[in-house]
Amino acid sequence: FSADVDYPSAALSGAENNLSLKLNNFDTPLLGQFKIEVVVPDGVSIIDPSADQIASSSGWSLTKADNSWQLTGLNASSTALEIPFHFKVNNFNQNRLEIIVRLSYQGTDGKQLVFFEKRADMDVIKNDLNLALTINGNQGDQAVNFGDTLNYVVSYTNQGAVSLNNITVSAVADSPFIDWSTLAAASNGNLKDGVVTWTKNEVPALAEIKSGQAGSLGFSVRLKKFSSTDLGNSFQVKSYAQFNIDDNAVSGTTNRSNVINNNLNSDLSFSEKILYFDENNSPVGDGPLPPKVGEKTSVRVYWTLNNTLHDLDKVKVVFPLSPDTSFDGSVNVQAGTIYYDQAANQVVWDLGRIPVSVPVVKGSFTLSLTPAPGDQNKILVISAGSKATALDLENSAPISLTSAPKTTKLEDDDIAALSNSGRVQ
Repeated sequence: FSADVDYPSAALSGAENNLSLKLNNFDTPLLGQFKIEVVVPDGVSIIDPSADQIASSSGWSLTKADNSWQLTGLNASSTALEIPFHFKVNNFNQNRLEIIVRLSYQGTDGKQLVFFEKRADMDVIKNDLNLALTINGNQGDQAVNFGDTLNYVVSYTNQGAVSLNNITVSAVADSPFIDWSTLAAASNGNLKDGVVTWTKNEVPALAEIKSGQAGSLGFSVRLKKFSSTDLGNSFQVKSYAQFNIDDNAVSGTTNRSNVINNNLNSDLSFSEKILYFDENNSPVGDGPLPPKVGEKTSVRVYWTLNNTLHDLDKVKVVFPLSPDTSFDGSVNVQAGTIYYDQAANQVVWDLGRIPVSVPVVKGSFTLSLTPAPGDQNKILVISAGSKATALDLENSAPISLTSAPKTTKLEDDDIAALSNSGRVQ
């Protein structure tokens, strides 16, 4: 399975800050139980994770022992887990803070054996107004894909003893790949030069933020698709929030939230076409068109993968078969292997690693369809959408793409469309 830690780049002194341990992909044999340690320096305290409710509904349990926790009950059917830990910076006088999250289990000889360790380094900010930024629910760095939608939430809390008046909050998103024409500001923010800003005119609550008062501001924006003209740009989105008081900026960077760097994954694209006549108008299918009950109609499935920026690994395409369809073979691939996985009833294209020196890879196979009596006069779904997955080796991040559903109308086949209604006869 995999483990990671989500943490902010900055922690506010005197406040409760968030840190999460994320565990997923339980598809291999697991240890029966293991130990979670969260090591903090003097002056910083850990608040117990509120995981009991999750544990009771997920089959696993979390038990505290001193400054560590014992996790038990994970198995191959467990769902992804996120265990929240909260920490408070109390009497800590340094500008940088390091928290260590460590996973270990007890060997047969009684020794504690470490199999995962992450060091969370962050700045310590001493300020009355705490700003925290999340993008798509994450407060730390995370890889994103071209064309993704980024959902920004800026949370603010007045940690001081007095009210703060006439606050201006801004969210900065620095990247040439942000399509600002897609901006949707749920909190009525104003956009100028890649900065979304809120004042008391848009959000009356910013006129006075009383001691202990909290709120949030949000917007969403979409990333552009990749173009060959983009080569040479920095493939990263750098984002943070900041505030001013009475239109006067707070000195230095103490008015800033955590900084989130979203690296862009490779520009992998995936297309699927299902044809009876190929692009040269030659028949590659066989049998009645439109399909007929009890008779076999064959079509050809064509897959194309394009990739430019980063080397990819664990590249795979999966086509789930419906009850009316079957794999007929006749495979043609430029790389990898296309085969039928009988246990899962799906066609798999396993390519392994694709370097950037191979920008285009194609594969195809024959698929047959035999409608049942109950299918008469229906348009059947041939493909509910194939799924292409890969690991971006530059960012060590997964990429997942899904093709559009395809039916017996053969939406990609212009020649077949001349005489094919798609309705089973």
